[in-house]
Amino acid sequence: ILDVTSFDGIKLTGRLFRAEENGEKRLVICVHGYKSNGRRCFGGFVPVLNDMGLDALVVENRAHGDSEGDYTGFSVLDRVDVKYWVEKMSESYDKIYLMGSSMGASTAGLVAADLPEIAGLVFDCGFTSPMDAFRLKVKDKMPPFLYEPVFFFGRVWCKMILGFDFKKVSTLDEMKNVKCPTLFIQGEKDWIVTPEMAEKLYDACGSDNKKLELFEDAEHGASFYVDRERYVTLLKEFFNSNEKCL
Repeated sequence: ILDVTSFDGIKLTGRLFRAEENGEKRLVICVHGYKSNGRRCFGGFVPVLNDMGLDALVVENRAHGDSEGDYTGFSVLDRVDVKYWVEKMSESYDKIYLMGSSMGASTAGLVAADLPEIAGLVFDCGFTSPMDAFRLKVKDKMPPFLYEPVFFFGRVWCKMILGFDFKKVSTLDEMKNVKCPTLFIQGEKDWIVTPEMAEKLYDACGSDNKKLELFEDAEHGASFYVDRERYVTLLKEFFNSNEKCL
């Protein structure tokens, strides 16, 4: 178990799982989604990554799992938190990859946009922006004239309590700054983060080494469990290729 302290004094917890052999000193930092935790999101992935000779650091987002915090960061604060993890782990590893699911994917994308030293990004069902995700979640439950005022007061509350405006943060806008090899994973039956979002993010990605894989029968965050064999094959191709990861 490892800990770091974020910019606002919150203790963040992660668990490091070491491969038996990792001569290249490669690490994958795994970032889970909203209302989930590291064990639930990446418990099935860790043995796969270790078998490929990769260490895996499964982090707990603020206000999730064993990490401290009262409020979710909606990728905005988590972006800063994960950069702390990268800084800490870069002391021990030559290559650091990011792998995220849902909100964790959006967080990982923002970090990869900020840090050119990231060796690669696995982006599984991440949203284009917090606002897009909120709107998609409520669009069939209430009309815009009802939910837009809710969003407005939500933004005001975030600014007052957490110090940021989630409307001004967009993974889609910043994806152009992601230059590392990037593998996008998306379930075609995902109604929380739609395939259209994945296609927009893929098109916007600034990497010249990128790939989008759609899983026909997968709902949100379920691609690995719908077709584990295919998913593992994609990960092996991504991590174990040389210069071109895809």
